[in-house]
Amino acid sequence: MSHIALEKFERGQMRTDQVPQFRAGDTVRVNFRVREGDRERIQAFEGVCTRRNGGGVGETVTVRKISSGIGVERTFFLHSPLVESIALKRRGHVRRARLYYLRDRFGKKARVKGSKKFLTEKQMEAMVSGEEIPEPTPEEIEELETAAGEDLEEEAVASEASSEPAEEKEEAKKED
Repeated sequence: MSHIALEKFERGQMRTDQVPQFRAGDTVRVNFRVREGDRERIQAFEGVCTRRNGGGVGETVTVRKISSGIGVERTFFLHSPLVESIALKRRGHVRRARLYYLRDRFGKKARVKGSKKFLTEKQMEAMVSGEEIPEPTPEEIEELETAAGEDLEEEAVASEASSEPAEEKEEAKKED
């Protein structure tokens, strides 16, 4: 079989729907078909993409999640007919293409920092469909910044509330 014919065959086997642009560190949800006996259902697997490997029909993505305190990694073929859909949930900021170091970490240490770039709904839709990503308007930027500021304020209030009893315990120990 010639090289050109092989490439043409592989293009025919690739997904026709758009796979969102994501990379290692991003949180993705992979919906895939699971066959149990004569029944078939769709199961979601959401976690951090630890690597993308290969290209073309054989391209794979490895996703890692923590389930009941145990790390679970699963590798999916991007163009497999068993993969129903892939959705980008959150952008992550990492400086590696392979995140194997996450295997040794647990709890808060295993988290991936979020990207400092916030995306609007229009930008997310454009990214998923593979179109050119539009620049946000000043109103959209202001809306995203206020939403992010509210989230940060809520986290700060929650951390202050959880740290007060610990401080009281420390003072009680010092008095004893």
